[in-house]
Amino acid sequence: MVEGEDQDQDLHEDEPVINYYFPVRVEVVGALSDVEVQRIAEYVFGEFDQELTTRI
Repeated sequence: MVEGEDQDQDLHEDEPVINYYFPVRVEVVGALSDVEVQRIAEYVFGEFDQELTTRI
């Protein structure tokens, strides 16, 4: 454990925890290769990450 690490945890112990849940459904009509499915997933999660990062 790093010195001061436990002190930092004590500072945040009383703060509320906020969990975000985003049920997302992406429907694709037709057949896609695994590479295309991965590209779509990366795009969708990249957009979520960008939005969450700008709001923190």
